[in-house]
Amino acid sequence: GLASRAGVDPAPFVGRITLGRHALSTHGNALEAAEWAAREKLGSVLVVTAAYHMPRARIELARALPNVTLIPAPVDPPGYEGGRRLYLLANEFTKYLAAVIGLSDIFPDRRSPRP
Repeated sequence: GLASRAGVDPAPFVGRITLGRHALSTHGNALEAAEWAAREKLGSVLVVTAAYHMPRARIELARALPNVTLIPAPVDPPGYEGGRRLYLLANEFTKYLAAVIGLSDIFPDRRSPRP
Protein backbone atom coordinates (compact mmCIF):
# COMPACT_ATOMS: atom_id res chain seq x y z
CA GLY A 1 0.00 0.00 0.00
CA LEU A 2 0.88 3.67 0.19
CA ALA A 3 2.59 3.43 3.58
CA SER A 4 4.87 0.63 2.38
CA ARG A 5 5.78 2.61 -0.76
CA ALA A 6 6.67 5.55 1.51
CA GLY A 7 8.96 3.33 3.57
CA VAL A 8 6.62 3.41 6.58
CA ASP A 9 5.61 0.27 8.46
CA PRO A 10 1.81 0.20 8.04
CA ALA A 11 1.17 -2.10 11.03
CA PRO A 12 0.76 0.67 13.65
CA PHE A 13 -1.68 2.49 11.36
CA VAL A 14 -4.09 -0.39 10.59
CA GLY A 15 -7.58 0.86 11.28
CA ARG A 16 -6.31 4.44 11.58
CA ILE A 17 -5.77 5.27 7.89
CA THR A 18 -8.35 7.54 6.29
CA LEU A 19 -8.51 8.52 2.63
CA GLY A 20 -10.36 11.68 1.67
CA ARG A 21 -12.54 11.25 -1.38
CA HIS A 22 -14.44 14.51 -1.90
CA ALA A 23 -11.84 17.18 -2.70
CA LEU A 24 -11.05 17.95 -6.33
CA SER A 25 -7.90 20.00 -5.71
CA THR A 26 -4.94 20.13 -3.35
CA HIS A 27 -6.45 23.16 -1.65
CA GLY A 28 -9.77 21.32 -1.25
CA ASN A 29 -7.94 18.27 0.07
CA ALA A 30 -6.25 20.43 2.71
CA LEU A 31 -9.64 21.80 3.80
CA GLU A 32 -11.07 18.29 3.95
CA ALA A 33 -8.06 17.10 5.95
CA ALA A 34 -8.47 20.01 8.37
CA GLU A 35 -12.10 19.05 9.04
CA TRP A 36 -11.07 15.44 9.59
CA ALA A 37 -8.10 16.31 11.86
CA ALA A 38 -10.28 18.59 14.00
CA ARG A 39 -13.00 15.94 14.26
CA GLU A 40 -10.43 13.31 15.28
CA LYS A 41 -8.52 15.76 17.54
CA LEU A 42 -5.21 14.95 15.84
CA GLY A 43 -1.92 16.61 16.73
CA SER A 44 0.03 15.09 13.83
CA VAL A 45 -0.72 13.74 10.38
CA LEU A 46 1.35 11.48 8.12
CA VAL A 47 1.24 13.03 4.64
CA VAL A 48 1.72 10.46 1.87
CA THR A 49 1.82 11.88 -1.65
CA ALA A 50 4.04 11.91 -4.73
CA ALA A 51 7.49 13.33 -4.04
CA TYR A 52 7.11 16.01 -6.71
CA HIS A 53 3.81 17.11 -5.14
CA MET A 54 4.94 17.14 -1.49
CA PRO A 55 6.17 20.80 -1.31
CA ARG A 56 2.83 22.19 -2.52
CA ALA A 57 0.81 19.72 -0.46
CA ARG A 58 2.72 20.80 2.67
CA ILE A 59 2.04 24.49 1.96
CA GLU A 60 -1.70 23.90 1.55
CA LEU A 61 -1.91 21.56 4.55
CA ALA A 62 0.12 23.88 6.80
CA ARG A 63 -2.30 26.73 6.03
CA ALA A 64 -5.34 24.60 6.76
CA LEU A 65 -3.79 22.78 9.75
CA PRO A 66 -1.64 25.41 11.51
CA ASN A 67 -1.56 23.55 14.83
CA VAL A 68 -0.96 20.06 13.44
CA THR A 69 2.48 18.53 12.89
CA LEU A 70 2.83 17.31 9.30
CA ILE A 71 5.05 14.26 8.79
CA PRO A 72 5.99 13.96 5.10
CA ALA A 73 6.24 10.51 3.53
CA PRO A 74 6.90 11.12 -0.19
CA VAL A 75 6.56 8.33 -2.73
CA ASP A 76 7.73 8.02 -6.34
CA PRO A 77 4.70 7.26 -8.51
CA PRO A 78 4.89 4.75 -11.35
CA GLY A 79 5.63 6.27 -14.76
CA TYR A 80 7.74 9.05 -13.24
CA GLU A 81 10.61 9.10 -15.72
CA GLY A 82 11.72 10.77 -18.93
CA GLY A 83 9.47 13.34 -20.56
CA ARG A 84 6.61 12.58 -18.18
CA ARG A 85 8.80 13.54 -15.24
CA LEU A 86 9.78 16.85 -16.84
CA TYR A 87 6.13 17.67 -17.57
CA LEU A 88 5.02 16.82 -14.02
CA LEU A 89 7.82 18.89 -12.46
CA ALA A 90 7.14 21.94 -14.66
CA ASN A 91 3.39 21.74 -14.07
CA GLU A 92 3.80 21.24 -10.34
CA PHE A 93 6.32 24.07 -10.03
CA THR A 94 3.82 26.50 -11.56
CA LYS A 95 1.14 25.36 -9.10
CA TYR A 96 3.66 25.53 -6.24
CA LEU A 97 4.45 29.17 -7.03
CA ALA A 98 0.72 29.99 -7.06
CA ALA A 99 0.33 28.30 -3.66
CA VAL A 100 3.34 30.14 -2.21
CA ILE A 101 1.83 33.53 -3.06
CA GLY A 102 -1.61 32.46 -1.84
CA LEU A 103 -3.53 32.24 -5.10
CA SER A 104 -5.15 28.92 -4.21
CA ASP A 105 -6.88 30.65 -1.30
CA ILE A 106 -8.87 32.92 -3.61
CA PHE A 107 -10.59 30.05 -5.42
CA PRO A 108 -13.51 28.30 -3.72
CA ASP A 109 -13.10 24.61 -2.96
CA ARG A 110 -14.66 22.66 -5.79
CA ARG A 111 -15.66 19.46 -4.08
CA SER A 112 -17.88 16.87 -5.62
CA PRO A 113 -21.27 16.48 -3.93
CA ARG A 114 -21.17 14.22 -0.91
CA PRO A 115 -23.11 10.97 -1.36
